[in-house]
Amino acid sequence: MQNKKIITANCGDDSISIIEKACPDKLETIYLRDLVVKNNKVIEFQTGDKIGPTSLSLDSSGNLLVVNAYDDSLFRIDLERKILTDGLKLGRYPTVIQIYGNRIFILNSDSDSLSVVDEEELVLVESIHIDGRPSDMKIDEERKSLYIVSSNSHNLNIIDLNFHRLNILGIPSQPLKIKMEGDLIFIMGFVNNGILGYSNLFAIEKMAYRMIWYREIKGIYYDFIKIKGLDYFYLINAEDGHLYELDIRSGRLQRKTRVGNLPNNIVYDGHDRLYINDLLNGQIFIVNLGDMSKIERYIKVGKEPQDILLL
Repeated sequence: MQNKKIITANCGDDSISIIEKACPDKLETIYLRDLVVKNNKVIEFQTGDKIGPTSLSLDSSGNLLVVNAYDDSLFRIDLERKILTDGLKLGRYPTVIQIYGNRIFILNSDSDSLSVVDEEELVLVESIHIDGRPSDMKIDEERKSLYIVSSNSHNLNIIDLNFHRLNILGIPSQPLKIKMEGDLIFIMGFVNNGILGYSNLFAIEKMAYRMIWYREIKGIYYDFIKIKGLDYFYLINAEDGHLYELDIRSGRLQRKTRVGNLPNNIVYDGHDRLYINDLLNGQIFIVNLGDMSKIERYIKVGKEPQDILLL
């Protein structure tokens, strides 16, 4: 299914940008503070002027879920009526959201925890301690497992979603991002906390949880994607602002095109395009996989765009 809308969470001005793909020059902006005031929603747990939207998802009814890092909250927004319907207090500095069944999972980086939320009622069901400043997670629906990496640890946390049992697997890096494909888990992190100017990328087999390959890559990379069925990974370098292609078989790393300043999020649409944020300039870039030598289009959004959601 082709995506029709692009939504960004803009941390710098507490806004959500909604772009119609058919008419990308037409931008709709929703300011979260205005929603709170407009809809007479008194969010008692808001402690400051900044809200800080960082992560987005949709619930089973098509409502937008917005994770806010600065005031430690989750908002539910009715996109059709443009109203704020619910809010929930989370742990400290929540950053990543995933949904499985009737549960919402949210990582709280500064309180080293995972919030488990009932989707329908939007109430906290459980809080699970996760060591080492959790930074990313992915749900494996087939195995009914949740994989979590923490940037200040050398661990892969594995949660059984049936029984919420936590197992910990030691890994050889301080991991930042995690992806999955088939029977493999891909993890990217920094070598020696990035001091040497190198990142690493490695693959773990799900069945036996054993590492099957490992690569060290020159540069500091903040996010990556893999195109399904191919041996190529695409990484964004926050230091030089470029998109890179890595051939995992040969180890060949090739710089493709410049994608702004401080990119830290890359999203694949499942077809032929990559979407990349530009934190400093308040825009997102669209790159066509058929011609990666240049930017196909850039779209101005709010300040400091973080997450990119394709609908």
